[in-house]
Amino acid sequence: MGNLIVHTEAESVIADIGRGRYTKAYFGPERYEHIANSSSGHSVPVPNGQEQLSGGQHGARLLQHRADDRTDLVAFELRDVYPPEADLDSLERTVVLHRREPGARVELKDEVRFATGPGSFETVLTTFGEAEASPDSVLLRGVRGSLRVYFDPEVVVPRIETIEDVDLAEGPADVRRVIFALSEPAIEGSVRLRIEPESG
Repeated sequence: MGNLIVHTEAESVIADIGRGRYTKAYFGPERYEHIANSSSGHSVPVPNGQEQLSGGQHGARLLQHRADDRTDLVAFELRDVYPPEADLDSLERTVVLHRREPGARVELKDEVRFATGPGSFETVLTTFGEAEASPDSVLLRGVRGSLRVYFDPEVVVPRIETIEDVDLAEGPADVRRVIFALSEPAIEGSVRLRIEPESG
């Protein structure tokens, strides 16, 4: 729930990785151990290291939606998507698309509040492209387009994980998880990302 896809130059640089290759295990009890079916293969928050739960009873709640000729905004409460071990009091995801040039961008804000004590929190973006970190941004390079993801280095520590040869329907592919983690455990906090097309 709350998966983010960002498209530029006719390419999903922040991507939904798609479905896995159909096998017996893909439809069995271990279905959600496959990265394509679990939240670990999607651009979603990770509170206290917990993945999202499956099933219709674990849904997001729409908090706000508005659209005009300049911007689109959508906000969800994601608390009930996670297990009790996530210790969530609230987890709100807000995405704003600013579509007017110049200055077209996507703004992502994840705001978390834990119920009983300080917790860890990460915002993850998935890509098939290359990822290169710098002090205040991460550059995501696709085949045709690139995106630069800006973050606050006073609040967030980025890291990049590569999962090799993911067994997808279109064939094996490397998937990169770009992780923006709060720098230390906190009762509440937010990860704010600004995502802009990168020219050149």
